[in-house]
Amino acid sequence: MEIESVLKISFDGLDDMEKDIFLDIACFFKGKDKDFVSRILGGCNFYAESGIRILVDKCLLIVSNNKLDMHDLLQYMGWEIVREQCLKEPGERSKLWEGEDVSHVLTRNTGTKAIEGIILDMSTSKQIRFTTRAFKQMRRLRLLEVRHDVEYDSMMKYCKDKCIPREHLPRDFTFPSHDLRYLHWDGYPLKCLPSNFHGENLVELSLQSSGIEVLWDKKVFQKLKTFLREGRKALCDNKVFKKLKVLNVSYSQHLIKIPDFSSVPNLEILIVKGCKKLRNLPGDIYILKHLKTLCCTGCSKLESFPEIMDVMENLRELYLDGTGIKNLPSSIVHLKGIEYLDLAHCEDLESLPESICNLRSLQTLLVHNCPKLDKFPNVLSSVYRRFRPKVRCTIERHRT
Repeated sequence: MEIESVLKISFDGLDDMEKDIFLDIACFFKGKDKDFVSRILGGCNFYAESGIRILVDKCLLIVSNNKLDMHDLLQYMGWEIVREQCLKEPGERSKLWEGEDVSHVLTRNTGTKAIEGIILDMSTSKQIRFTTRAFKQMRRLRLLEVRHDVEYDSMMKYCKDKCIPREHLPRDFTFPSHDLRYLHWDGYPLKCLPSNFHGENLVELSLQSSGIEVLWDKKVFQKLKTFLREGRKALCDNKVFKKLKVLNVSYSQHLIKIPDFSSVPNLEILIVKGCKKLRNLPGDIYILKHLKTLCCTGCSKLESFPEIMDVMENLRELYLDGTGIKNLPSSIVHLKGIEYLDLAHCEDLESLPESICNLRSLQTLLVHNCPKLDKFPNVLSSVYRRFRPKVRCTIERHRT
């Protein structure tokens, strides 16, 4: 028996959900972080953890260093299974990952409701003009990734004044799908999300190096006056992005405002790294009870950190390095779970609150290259007395 037949028998022995998980990984997520994939697929109403475990047990998947991998023959089999859904028309398949097929569908407007996922690498594809018409029939689209084959951190570090390549989008561009769980669009060109954007099921939103100025405008909230078709149940409060766990708008040079956090109650990771026009964070940040990581690295116009009006137990990592922060509020003591606090290269940082000594979970405090820090020595000695040798505190005294 040929090896392809043996592999197909293993696949055929899976239930429908396990097959979907296998095909998603084969087409989109091979080599990706297991936690990331589990989060996205879990948001698609899959039992991701148990499904991945079953695929591993059946030798259809490997987990190494928390990365998902599979043999090339298994991935090829997955590709062929998807292609066989419709040999002649890519728009009738559930997944599109090859540039030629994606270009065919988007330029000829042949997309259908069969499409559930699209990944497009713009660095290997021809210039594509995205239109609302091209996406109009994709009402079951749950995964969309438009990426450039570059490391954005490196690109912005070494090419700060150069324009990030962006695709053209008409101002009235819309996504028709209510099923969208994962949207990753490097260089997203519009100033805000479409006014009728359906974000109620979105789990991760990544718009690195985008043209975003405001994450969502007031028109988005008009959908709160509508009813869901299923059961005619009204959307609860103003939690438009109630399932969103990750928001990444790194290096969005035009971002000037983040609306209040009431619409993202379950946010776990917020990354605004390199957003140099961002001047403040919403004052209601304390309502994000699930927030684990907040990264504001390089937000040079960010001069203050909001008061923490209530206890935040889950925030573990806070990156404020390279910001314009002048001081921290004494209410930072409410960050009960904070383990890593980075204040390095804060050239305007003048003082640290004494309450920082009461952060009992703190393990790492970075405050080097902060030339204006004048009240640091007393706080430092208190930190060492209370936590030593638990805390790793990196200091570099300013030399004149």
